[in-house]
Amino acid sequence: MSVAERAGALLAEVARYRAESCAAILAAAREEVAGYVAHAHAEALHRFHAGAAETRKRAAERLRAAEAAVAAVARQRAQEVEWAVVARGRATLAASLAARWATVATRSRWLAWAAESAAARLEGGEWTLAHPVGWATAEWAAAVAELPVSVATPRFVADLQIVGGVRITAAGATVDATVAGLLGHGDWIGGRLLALTLAGGEGKR
Repeated sequence: MSVAERAGALLAEVARYRAESCAAILAAAREEVAGYVAHAHAEALHRFHAGAAETRKRAAERLRAAEAAVAAVARQRAQEVEWAVVARGRATLAASLAARWATVATRSRWLAWAAESAAARLEGGEWTLAHPVGWATAEWAAAVAELPVSVATPRFVADLQIVGGVRITAAGATVDATVAGLLGHGDWIGGRLLALTLAGGEGKR
């Protein structure tokens, strides 16, 4: 083989080696770039899902806050309705008791019950009987006539604050059978009025 032929063969070998090397380098570069792209895509997808989850979390928190606010307003409105119901019920009950005191028959039973309660609960000592202005104190004698024990005539005191009923005191103890006294157990009466009102509402549905 001549010198020219050997030189040509060497140049061809160099060209082949260069082509193979370039192809290998390009393949490795493409693989590395593909890895970078896949990693970047995965990170972007993760950030997207994380952002979406955070967005959903914030939206859920806002929804819960809104629901809590609505529930608080609803409870407040319900309480206002309940208070109005109780207030109307107490006013109606007070008017009904005053009407019963104004009626002779029911007033007599009222006085008899007050006298019996006082005789059972009050110990010795003079009784002081507070009553509405204008009430005929002679009715008291009829009220105590049926008691199994003898009761001395009390000291009668007219009280402008009493619209119906009587309040009897002796030795520091009191039997309050006035309208205000009978309505004095506000929480219990309010609860009963509300329960009766709600029960009536359920019966109408």
